[in-house]
Amino acid sequence: MIKKMEILTAKEMREVDRKSIEDYGIPGPVLMENAGIQTVIALEDKFNSLTQKNVSVFAGKGNNGGDGAVVARHLFNKKVKVEIFLFAKKDDTSHDAKINLDLAQKMGIPIHEVESLDKLKTFKSHLAHAHIFIDALLGTGITPPVKGVLQSVISFLNDLNKFTLAIDIPSGLSSDHGNVEGKTFKADMTVTFCRPKRCHFLYPAADLVGELKVVDISIPDKIVRNEKIKVHTIDRNDICFLFQERKRSSHKGTYGHLLVIGGSAGKGGAAAIAGLSALRIGTGLVTLAVPQSVNSSIEMSPIEVMSIPLPETQEGSIDIAAKDKLLESINGKSSVLIGPGLSTQQETIELLLMIIPEIKVPLLIDADGLNCLADHLEILKKVKGQVIITPHPGEMSRLTRKTVKDVQADRIGIAQKFAVDYNLIVVLKGAGTIIALPDGSTFINTTGNPGMASAGTGDVLAGMAAGLLAQNITPADASTKAAVYLHGFAGDRISQEKGQVSLIASDLIEVIPSILK
Repeated sequence: MIKKMEILTAKEMREVDRKSIEDYGIPGPVLMENAGIQTVIALEDKFNSLTQKNVSVFAGKGNNGGDGAVVARHLFNKKVKVEIFLFAKKDDTSHDAKINLDLAQKMGIPIHEVESLDKLKTFKSHLAHAHIFIDALLGTGITPPVKGVLQSVISFLNDLNKFTLAIDIPSGLSSDHGNVEGKTFKADMTVTFCRPKRCHFLYPAADLVGELKVVDISIPDKIVRNEKIKVHTIDRNDICFLFQERKRSSHKGTYGHLLVIGGSAGKGGAAAIAGLSALRIGTGLVTLAVPQSVNSSIEMSPIEVMSIPLPETQEGSIDIAAKDKLLESINGKSSVLIGPGLSTQQETIELLLMIIPEIKVPLLIDADGLNCLADHLEILKKVKGQVIITPHPGEMSRLTRKTVKDVQADRIGIAQKFAVDYNLIVVLKGAGTIIALPDGSTFINTTGNPGMASAGTGDVLAGMAAGLLAQNITPADASTKAAVYLHGFAGDRISQEKGQVSLIASDLIEVIPSILK
């Protein structure tokens, strides 16, 4: 797992480079040399010995190509058979890249200037005997899609199916988002410098990154810290301090009381899953406020939650007549979760609009709770306590009036804007879940796997997060980050035992105790 660190845009990385060179006096060729050396070290760690390997380096005219030339030099010194395919005239390359290409040439490394795919194909036998491709074509400075000859070159090289290491980012990706536009190198490993970039974690781009290595090239950490970067990863050190040994004098009231408002005909299980998840994460008491018919099934189950039967509509959802009983139930609770299995009946929507402004404790809104409010977002500004919303991309689409494609194309920006505009915490679920705070600070989660794309796993997350809120784990963003991280960690743990295909929501609940331990 990636440790906690800042995630940079291409512009932020350029500024960090500039300050390293201009303010600290670190020459550009020194940074390039360090980048190449660290890339070779990463390659050696992967293969143990490279002496029997043939390596082809594909270099562009910019500094990414210069990094590739440094890699070629150091591999050559280790008796590795290496050659450079330069997609430019050597005299047209950047200053620092030309320094290293000249050195490589003086050392006797073959450098082939390639102006077309047909020219590259004349080296087909060389490429067929290569074991490793080094992608040093474009780096972070491009705006996709790739144009010109490189489109067909990248496609041709991908089809050769060699182990590919990308320097900084796979050529063809944008550093700043997860879209894949046009032809892009598919890497088995990516070595990036100083800090990771957004495309390393945002999908589908992240699928092309392979194993990610973040390496130090001597850029002072102080420069990055002073940039006040808004986007970070989460790691276990962010959350371990939240879980302290419990005092012997503890009782169930010590660890809060969560009220879950949800359930409807055919969807009672969602509320029950959320409630059980909250108990497993350590909440002292959990009460489910559900329609009368759902309550009957819950009371017959051997689960440890309490329940409150509520008046229901003909369709089996919570009726507006439940208002007084719900307001009474909210009183004295430590946190409230609204949404699992709730349905979107008009009476239920009207009920939420009446009770939400009265909630003073931390409130988490999920699933149908969000769908009910999609046309009434002004209500979010009337809540007296901290609000957390946990939409998946479809729900975020309804909240923002954007298409799912638009949401996915700018997951960070859309989550940030909504969090700031409505002064709440947004958990935008999906691969690389985004957590955006009201001040614009944003976190990308690195735990979890595709096996979690299964019914009910979102209810588990909602219960875990609301349960931590009930335990008065503050600030609210700490509870939220902990829930998201541990939810993904649970998925990773259970997938190691049972695989991804068979993973179901109740598996996650069962493994919570072991990951907390």
